[in-house]
Amino acid sequence: MSINPVGQANVTAVASNPAGEQVNTEAPKSKPQITPAVTVDISSAAREAVHEATETRFETEKEALRGDFQAQRLLAKEEAAEEAREPSFIKSLEA
Repeated sequence: MSINPVGQANVTAVASNPAGEQVNTEAPKSKPQITPAVTVDISSAAREAVHEATETRFETEKEALRGDFQAQRLLAKEEAAEEAREPSFIKSLEA
């Protein structure tokens, strides 16, 4: 029997039958798999929304320092929520 490396299109195996004759058996040729291509176009507004949703706090702070009002509002909202979660006895110690 002969073994061919993976990736060759034709694989040939040589086997002997009980009568002692050698018989060549060739593997059937397979058709190449065609993967359908899907193209999706999204608007610039949707692209911007995805970017805003996935940016880090550092990026948001950088944008806020550059004058981005949306980033400034988001940081103010996050700081207010953080203060609300802070226990009251810590607030009295800081004062």
